[in-house]
Amino acid sequence: MLVLKLPGLPKPIAVDAIVCLEADINYVWMYYLQNEQHQKYLSAKTLKWVEAQLASFIRIHQSILINPTHITQTIRKKSGKIVIQMSNGMLLPVARRRVENVRQQLEK
Repeated sequence: MLVLKLPGLPKPIAVDAIVCLEADINYVWMYYLQNEQHQKYLSAKTLKWVEAQLASFIRIHQSILINPTHITQTIRKKSGKIVIQMSNGMLLPVARRRVENVRQQLEK
């Protein structure tokens, strides 16, 4: 089982339990499952650093990295924008310039 160790966390988080990560300047909000409950944690790492650790995750926006195993639905809005719904209920926008890349990665 792959794990991600972040400073300040009492124990490493299983990569499979991570739903998504969202950048907040030089910090990252990590949304994950622990004991079947949704949790979030603020880390003093950058999204770029985390992305380098998690090769199987997909960058859907400048500030969002997702675990493709937690995608429940892909929604195309009337405006043409694409939104991805995650297992924790979050609706995350896909940047226009990343739509094709995201589509290719999800087809793998």
